[in-house]
Amino acid sequence: MAPEPGLLANLANDLHELADSADAAQRIAAAQNRRSSRSLRDELKQLGEDESTVDVYCADGTDFVGTIQEVGLDYLVLTDAGKSRLIALFHVVTVGCGEPALAGRAVGAEDSDIGDRGRLRI
Repeated sequence: MAPEPGLLANLANDLHELADSADAAQRIAAAQNRRSSRSLRDELKQLGEDESTVDVYCADGTDFVGTIQEVGLDYLVLTDAGKSRLIALFHVVTVGCGEPALAGRAVGAEDSDIGDRGRLRI
């Protein structure tokens, strides 16, 4: 006994819809992965390229203001008024920036938040 032609057409349509849904879910997951995979180093490089003035707050309570000149694997070079400082990335606690482009962007974790002063919590 052969299946009804309408049944096969409905089944084919259902399979196409399921495949389209799976493709959309994969695209959404890939976009979320790209956003959440940005590291502190990536963000610092972007701030350096933008020549943004930043406040770097360190684990020992020190605070440095300047422009990021270079970002290495485990350090950054911050320059202000002709003076350069080499800061180890593991020492960085927060990075503050008055640039509105940072609003709503967190570094390293989706549950991080940015305070009203524009600081990235690491």
